[in-house]
Amino acid sequence: MNYNLKGTGLSVSGEMRAYVDKKLAPAEKFLSASSPVRLDIELEFVSGAAGPKYSAEYTLVLGKKTFRAQAQGTALHEVVDIASDELVQELARAKDKRQHLFRRGAARIKDYLRGFRE
Repeated sequence: MNYNLKGTGLSVSGEMRAYVDKKLAPAEKFLSASSPVRLDIELEFVSGAAGPKYSAEYTLVLGKKTFRAQAQGTALHEVVDIASDELVQELARAKDKRQHLFRRGAARIKDYLRGFRE
């Protein structure tokens, strides 16, 4: 999967890119190879803040649909974990919804054909 990784207030190392790749592997099963996908990841460090110091923001554009995930925390790996899991859950929810609508439509057609034969 191709993605743009941007670091604001911090440098993005090769180790962090590999870690993000590893965390995005489960999301690839929800994406088809034929449709164009654009994923932007922004990792941010806020210095001097009393609360969370790191934030991660994922924006995935799949055709006409947009999926977003955000997380804030005290460790960079922690926010990448949380945001990646949130993105995977959102993609799974969209897949389940799409399957449910397809099956409901197929059941209607099947019921119609059953009534037509009788």
